[in-house]
Amino acid sequence: MNICLLGYGYWGSNVFRNLQKFDDITLSIVEPNTENWKKVKDDSVSLYFGIDEILSNPYLKKIEGAIICTSVSTHFELSKKLLQNKINVLCQKPLVETVAQAEELTEIAKENGVKLMTAFTYVYNQGIRKISQLFPEIGKKYYYDSTRINLGIIQRDTNVFWDLFVHDAAILYYLTYKLPKFISAVGACHNENEFIDVANVSLGYEDGFSAHCHVNWISPIKNRTIIFGGENKMVTFDDCSSEKIKIYDTGFSKRGGVFDYRTGDIVIPKIDNTEAIELELNHFFGCIKYGMEPLTNGEFSINVLKMVEAANQSAKENGQPVYL
Repeated sequence: MNICLLGYGYWGSNVFRNLQKFDDITLSIVEPNTENWKKVKDDSVSLYFGIDEILSNPYLKKIEGAIICTSVSTHFELSKKLLQNKINVLCQKPLVETVAQAEELTEIAKENGVKLMTAFTYVYNQGIRKISQLFPEIGKKYYYDSTRINLGIIQRDTNVFWDLFVHDAAILYYLTYKLPKFISAVGACHNENEFIDVANVSLGYEDGFSAHCHVNWISPIKNRTIIFGGENKMVTFDDCSSEKIKIYDTGFSKRGGVFDYRTGDIVIPKIDNTEAIELELNHFFGCIKYGMEPLTNGEFSINVLKMVEAANQSAKENGQPVYL
């Protein structure tokens, strides 16, 4: 396949490293900053200043798939142009800046018979996949508690809801395939860009399941942990540890007015260490080759963005619940 990577910055270089694992693609890179060209250590890769150089050149082979790794503010126009040219698109999260934009792109993709996919990397993470496989053991879902903190990167064109909470929104939608009944969020800004850099988000669901997510760009430590509590067992996910998943045979029961607490075995299952970026790229290429619908397609992205928009709206209203 003829694949184009748009953007060779911080994340684009990570995607490029994983693209090099695929032998059956011809790769070109669009990167307006020629200083970044020097970082591409592969003579077989063609380099271009802009996407129009490729689209308007009749002598170049048609691109079958494009991977967008540029700033969020450019996602909509780039995706729209590519989809209208009947090119399959894999765009880094968040897909776009508004639900309305995501709906428009989803419709354009359908009209042109091409795939639109968002790179919600954690949905393709083997640890998160393992949690979904454990649901029969976990029993009734009780709660999801996430901490996603680090020192940086403070974004120039978006806030922590769009940059970090979007990961949890995607994970929650993947694990439940439901939108919450309401979202309440509070946040604060401590930087000159005037974008919220620390926030807490609470989500309530119809069936009593609840979620809490803490996101932070200005923490002295890096933490990427999730606790998923159920009636029978509880699971922890630590993306910064070699032991990604731990299953706790832990719970409680009530007898009359007394609570009994159960603390049993802790199991650490073996997790495939294939990088999530490689898995999502493989899924994208498979969707192009075999006509499958991407897991994180336009409809999936729209529902995730509804959650992020609701969190932003609630924060503007000092934590007032926003009902979905």
